[in-house]
Amino acid sequence: MNKEYRFRYAAWTATTAATSSPLSRFKTEIGVNALRAAQALYDLCDNLEGLPAPQHFDAWHLTHTRSLKKVLEQKTSKTIQFGTAAKLTNVYLKSIYLPFFGSAQAPIPKQKLDAIHPPIDRLLLHELADRNVGGFRKDWLRFRNAGWSKYTEEQYAEVIERIKDVEKDGLWRIERYWPGHQ
Repeated sequence: MNKEYRFRYAAWTATTAATSSPLSRFKTEIGVNALRAAQALYDLCDNLEGLPAPQHFDAWHLTHTRSLKKVLEQKTSKTIQFGTAAKLTNVYLKSIYLPFFGSAQAPIPKQKLDAIHPPIDRLLLHELADRNVGGFRKDWLRFRNAGWSKYTEEQYAEVIERIKDVEKDGLWRIERYWPGHQ
């Protein structure tokens, strides 16, 4: 697939998702340009193997999400919460790598795919709480009530750590609980 087409689609889906909260509105063009300026993220569109090793993924994600947050704040002249920038990062990566999750034919190691953080939203957290996934109902409710678009770095990291407690074979698998497709 053409790098530019893959980028446009991934950037558009990511920006649309990241701006779905009334607390995180900005123009699609701003999100797309922020992602294009993040060279390492942009380069993934034609270098699928460019993801870091799984043990380095969280630090890599933090670095790039902080960078996106900073660019978004500069371009919008308003405060952007870490949760919004994380949603931008996560949906972007999901859009690029979705065809390979769970595939025996993936062009990159399964362990790299399994380290990618899933997009976090109210619907997912509500369902996780309703089903008491992992026995962590109180945590899922606390995370939901905090509001993904308002997460600090620490709150976001806590959600990801709890997902890691539940999903040992790919963080993306937590999305089987997401009811947004119904």
